[in-house]
Amino acid sequence: MSGGSSHRKCSRKSKDDLKIIDVGAGTGLIGIELQKLGYSNLHALDISPEMLKEAKKRNISKRFFCVGLSDQQISEIQTGEFDALICAGTLLTGHIRAAAFEEMVRMVKHGGVICFNIRDNQLVDYQAKIRELEKAARWEVITKNVVSFFESKEIFDKSDAFFFFIFNF
Repeated sequence: MSGGSSHRKCSRKSKDDLKIIDVGAGTGLIGIELQKLGYSNLHALDISPEMLKEAKKRNISKRFFCVGLSDQQISEIQTGEFDALICAGTLLTGHIRAAAFEEMVRMVKHGGVICFNIRDNQLVDYQAKIRELEKAARWEVITKNVVSFFESKEIFDKSDAFFFFIFNF
């Protein structure tokens, strides 16, 4: 697998130049962490106007998209507009369907990266679409790891984390 070389292609830009969209941004907690790491060209997408209102107070993201993620094209977002997409804690059965991966791929430019996690007990609902996009050469797995998500044993504690290199033409 050429995942290592794919990652290096994307990381040639400076952190300030990388245009990143946080899908399911909520109140902007991922944006805070990205900003701490030196990323500043951040954009937020969430279905909840209340959550985005809170995110706006943090003054981290440049643009806000109040829309749900599905397989339908989001007209305010150009094809290949972003260098990277992050989606943490949002891919849940009944919340965002696997078909939404199509729109996620569309938003990210060729050579970009998509990073997301799926709760361990819900991966089965997304695996077919993940494989379909791989077979169609729309994306390539850079890495997949099982990571701790919460420390509490009362709620799920494992999540499958994915990084994909995007092939948009």
